Amino acid sequence: MLWLLLILINTTAAPAWPQITAVNVAYLQPVDELRLPTSSQQGWFILGEDGSEVVLHDRAGGVWHYTIGRGLEQLYTDQPMSLAAGVIRDGVFYGVHNLGETIRIYRASDAVEVLDIDSSTPAVDFWVMEDGSYAIERVSAPTLIVSRDGRTRLLEADFTGSMDVVVRIGRIPAPYAVTSTEDGQVILWHWPTNEQQAAASNGTGQPSVFGNINASASHLVWRDNENSALYLLDFVSGENKLIAPLNGEYVQWFFLGADASVVLGVNVEFAPIVAAWDVTSGMRLDLGAYLPCERPQPDMARLSADGTTLVIGCDAGLQFWRVQRPEPQER
Repeated sequence: MLWLLLILINTTAAPAWPQITAVNVAYLQPVDELRLPTSSQQGWFILGEDGSEVVLHDRAGGVWHYTIGRGLEQLYTDQPMSLAAGVIRDGVFYGVHNLGETIRIYRASDAVEVLDIDSSTPAVDFWVMEDGSYAIERVSAPTLIVSRDGRTRLLEADFTGSMDVVVRIGRIPAPYAVTSTEDGQVILWHWPTNEQQAAASNGTGQPSVFGNINASASHLVWRDNENSALYLLDFVSGENKLIAPLNGEYVQWFFLGADASVVLGVNVEFAPIVAAWDVTSGMRLDLGAYLPCERPQPDMARLSADGTTLVIGCDAGLQFWRVQRPEPQER
């Protein structure tokens, strides 16, 4: 029995959606919704690179795949609520599950491959390497590299313990990680290999504590611990730019457009709205409310890797936002 009630907002073929930028962000709006029944009550999901597909799971252990305009299908069933992370790559879903002292890896396509890996600590993130091996980040333990035939090795280096790191910014999309020292030295890492990609000082003398990167990881949008201001750090030039004052307002989710010209905020000062800040002018634009949720904050929000689609999930369901320009008016 399907546990999701599908509501299609637009049943026509999806166009080639533009990347969200400062020029077109005023036209960012909901284009599709996936409603959840009260028995599900969770908006956690794994997002595909172009924002058109998600994978989510139910409380009975069902793992489901949804595509805008095509509908819903069940991929497989595992133990309830064990799915910890995953990746959708070239139409194939890879998922990692926490099962006691075992980490289970699925590769779901026409067939399902299963690898069970002994681990005393649970997985928190997952990545598929170029050679087809899997990188599994675990809680307070070295990254685990798993080959397709199940052989494992550890990456003993720990980037979070280097250079007097006091903050690791959460919600940075794999395969990246961002850390900050107390005096504002910010480092971009490729966590599956423990390699430093870039470093820059934010110039404020305080740590960067919350924010996000764009898809190419060239820039970081961040705020300070007191929510006093919003900044943009350029990893290439090393410049840190003040975008706008926040005046203490809390924003639950920040996202940075692919070209680093616009910042998106979801749930601003506990209000169910999507907002945008123009990086150049600092002007803020409120774009409207997302789908009504029972809880005061979304369970998850994500910007697709191609920078075209913002997805917000909560107990009520998932909502997909894209730039949709109005039709030209006849004269």
